[in-house]
Amino acid sequence: MDIEGSKDIEQNILARHWSDPFIIYGLCYGVKGSPSLGSSSFSGKRVHDQLETNARSFVASDKNVKQTRKGLNVSSLYAWHKDTFFAGDESAIIAHISDLAQPSLQQKIKPNSTIAKHHFSWGSVAYIPRQASPEFGYNGGGS
Repeated sequence: MDIEGSKDIEQNILARHWSDPFIIYGLCYGVKGSPSLGSSSFSGKRVHDQLETNARSFVASDKNVKQTRKGLNVSSLYAWHKDTFFAGDESAIIAHISDLAQPSLQQKIKPNSTIAKHHFSWGSVAYIPRQASPEFGYNGGGS
């Protein structure tokens, strides 16, 4: 699926029918900056709890949310979904993050905190083993 197809699913199906920001934690793009898939498929009765678990894990990673002297450095997912799930309000994003944060991060987030910058890692999460040379016992397959 291309990026436009993914955007169409996110905006015209998911966001239209469920205006809950927890949706973003169920979207995995197969890159380091996206939320993880988790170990089990989403299930109707458990989906909110599963998304909340993903959300707390996502926020707990300082690769996705980090308080600095200049403000919060956050995942670009928040900027990309700011209008859709947070009514275009940066303070709503910060409150959302604070609600999900572990106590140590919650204490650092001040009522007047701002988002200093956002970032996203497009590095692949695919495991691609390096091919060892035949002298090390691996020739890339075959017999």
